[in-house]
This record gives sequence, structure tokens and C-alpha cells, in this order.
Amino acid sequence: MKQRKWTQGGIALLVVVAAGLGAARWFILRTPSPPRDPLADMVLVPAGPFLYGPEKRRVELPAFYIDLYEVRQADYARFLDYMRKTSEHHSCHPAEPAHKDHTPQDWKLAAISALNYPVVGLDYWDAYAYAHWIGKRLPTEEEWEKAARGTDGRLYPWGDDWDPSRCNWGPPPDSHRTLVAVDSLPEGRSPYGCYHMLGNAAEWTDSFYDKGRGVRAGRGYCWRLGQLAPFVVTFRMQGPPYLRDQGSGLRCAADVTSMLGQ
Repeated sequence: MKQRKWTQGGIALLVVVAAGLGAARWFILRTPSPPRDPLADMVLVPAGPFLYGPEKRRVELPAFYIDLYEVRQADYARFLDYMRKTSEHHSCHPAEPAHKDHTPQDWKLAAISALNYPVVGLDYWDAYAYAHWIGKRLPTEEEWEKAARGTDGRLYPWGDDWDPSRCNWGPPPDSHRTLVAVDSLPEGRSPYGCYHMLGNAAEWTDSFYDKGRGVRAGRGYCWRLGQLAPFVVTFRMQGPPYLRDQGSGLRCAADVTSMLGQ
């Protein structure tokens, strides 16, 4: 009789364990993960000098990869889904505030939330976490500028002549346009083929604007700025790491050595 009870209990235990394993397997299969090919939609910027800043100072950089496009709403949604299901913060900045919620400001607001629009409403902590989750990083200011202007010191990604039709620098009069698709306006591409290095979404970098005050640097303007500042690739944006607005987004970069074997 005791043997029979043990057998029944054992069967019940096995059923519970099997059910638990099944649930765990379902969770693993349904939990989103980063794309398998981190080099998809990236371009290699070769090593060498370029002219940096408005003074066109010669700066040497090693080779690096950078995204052709700003990170899309659809891309960030997968990251956000992962964070909500796992509460895993291994990709987050070590100085990030505890229990940080990476939901963007005005997330899913219809006017700025089409899946092929750049994700906006991000602070520096959000941008850092997404970039590292996907196996990349944020570009430095120098890397961003080289990808935007090439090596000849041009003022705009397409050359030295201003042409507002080549970038989303703000809505025309009487227009309700906000963001545009990350792969739109190919006529505004940089020498390395990067889209929207001016306008559309502003992009956080991994550089400090003022390290003593903890102020971070961004680049690229956004659709909301219009004529508020000189609209050239050398313009430096600044903000505290917790700053979010409807124009703040990102694109990722990566070291060549870290991508070997991918």
C-alpha cells in the first residue's frame, strides 16, 4: 500500500515537473531576443582621418560599424517586450537609476508611432540599454560625425549646399507631418550611405557634452527643431541623461573586433 502511494505521488510529481518544464519552454520560445545578425543594416566606416567640428580639426579614428538607419519603433518594441517579460537588466548602464522603466515618452502616440518611424522619447539610459541588448553600443560623437560627413569636411551629409528637401528638419507651414520612415529620403544619405543623419530623430551618443556636470551629447537635430539652431552636422546637442522628448532617438555602432565571427 505504501509502495502504491509512493508511485501515485511520484507520478503526480512528474506531471508537475513536466508541466513546469513545458511552461518554461513556452516562456523561452515566446520571449523575444535580439536579432541573430547584428551586422544587418550596418555599414563599415574605414579607419583613417577626417575633419571634425566646425574648425575642421583632423581626427584619426579606427574602423567601426554604424547603423544605416535610425532604430525603428518596431525594433525597440521587441526590446521593451523582452524587458517587461524578463526584468533582466544586464544590458543596462551600471549608473542607471534603480528599477528604471525603459518605456519611451509618449509611447504609442499615434502621430509618432508608426512601426517604420524612428523610436523617439528615449533618454540616454534607454538608448544605452537597447544598444547593448542588441550586441552593439552607442557611437561616440567623433564616430557619428565621420559617418555623417565623410572625410571632406562637408556641412551636410549630401554636400555643402543646403537643401531642405533632403532631410526632415521640421514640418512645412500648415502641415501636421512629424517623423518619416527611417529608410526615406535617400537623396539625403551621407557618404557612407547612412539615412537621416540630419533631422527626423535626434540621436544620443556615448560622449559627454560636459562630463563634470554629467551632461550627455546628442547629434543630428530632430523634426521638432526646425530653424532654432544652425542645421549642420557639426552642431552638438546637450542634455542630462534622463532627458526625453518626442525627438530623442538613437542609432547604434559597433567595434570591428567585437563583430569578428558574427
